[in-house]
Amino acid sequence: ILLSLIALIAALSLLLGHKKENQQTSLQTNATNNETPNDTNNANNTEAEGQIENLDLPDLIGKDSLKRNDESQVDAMMQKASLLYEQGQKDEALHLFDKAASFSQGIASHNLGVIKFKEKDFNGALDLFDSSIASKENASVSAIDALVSAYHLQDEDLYYHYLKIARDTLYKDYKKSFY
Repeated sequence: ILLSLIALIAALSLLLGHKKENQQTSLQTNATNNETPNDTNNANNTEAEGQIENLDLPDLIGKDSLKRNDESQVDAMMQKASLLYEQGQKDEALHLFDKAASFSQGIASHNLGVIKFKEKDFNGALDLFDSSIASKENASVSAIDALVSAYHLQDEDLYYHYLKIARDTLYKDYKKSFY
């Protein structure tokens, strides 16, 4: 039973990661398909900047400012931050993730944890995944990512700790939509 649960968690994690990769890949593919063979790297950057600018993000101050629970605007902000990070603009991406944190701490903490994970800072990733789990927003996803971080740290106690959290929260989060 434990092995099937681990396989289920791993499959779910891969599926969610694949879904996010497909979204980012499709944006990158669209930019690539619109280029001619003689375009330079500047053309790539211009196209990507155009994609970021077309996300229709709200002003943070004024009549169009974000409402606390407007998930679509937070999603757009997170998408822009992810694009910036993928383009190597880490400082700008982290700044935008911090802004998003004031509206959705759990999601922002999870995404920052993923960044730390990609940088192989597994302890830093665990701290951020813990923050996301504590917010109870999609706790199972953060628990699964924390489980993988614990695996890379070869910490068996942490691994089973996050496996228990994932098992306990997976059904609750199954009923919610993922970002």
